[in-house]
Amino acid sequence: MSTLLLDQLPVVMAADSGIAQFLGIVDPIASQLYDVVGAKEVYFDPTVAPLPMLRWLAQRLGAEIDSHLPDAVQRSVFLVTAATYAMRGTPTSLRMNIGAITGAVVSIVEDGWIASRPVPQHPPTSTDTPTESAPFVPAAVTIHVSTLGHATLAQISATIERELRGDVVYRIVDDSALQPTVEVAA
Repeated sequence: MSTLLLDQLPVVMAADSGIAQFLGIVDPIASQLYDVVGAKEVYFDPTVAPLPMLRWLAQRLGAEIDSHLPDAVQRSVFLVTAATYAMRGTPTSLRMNIGAITGAVVSIVEDGWIASRPVPQHPPTSTDTPTESAPFVPAAVTIHVSTLGHATLAQISATIERELRGDVVYRIVDDSALQPTVEVAA
């Protein structure tokens, strides 16, 4: 029988059989609470935290970690998400986050400096004045990945959409599909 609470009482009270009997009922519950509270640092350490807790922490940072990814990939995605939180929306953050989910080399090609482009309110219409009728060209990004790794295109797209502004058009190119196969002559 656990004596966690009984051991914390003054000697005079611990000798009382009524108190000892009552604490014998309450002690198993208190022991479980002490175990949970005592392990609180584990819940916030991404290297050992339970995966559901890790996914919950990632949601606080605005990221979704797919539970179908391997454990090591989930931990890697969280670590990169936390490390790049302050630079969200930058090419570096995008490259690191996609690299974490795919385990691939990622390169990004932009059609210009997207960060400095003003956010268009809407595509031009026939009622716009001449100064507003400049051609509406949304910002575009091409993202090259050397392999998709464990990730699906939907998972990569979700990562990209979390990082980019809503008006930015993107294209994912799986470079592993483009590499020529080498045929060996027999």
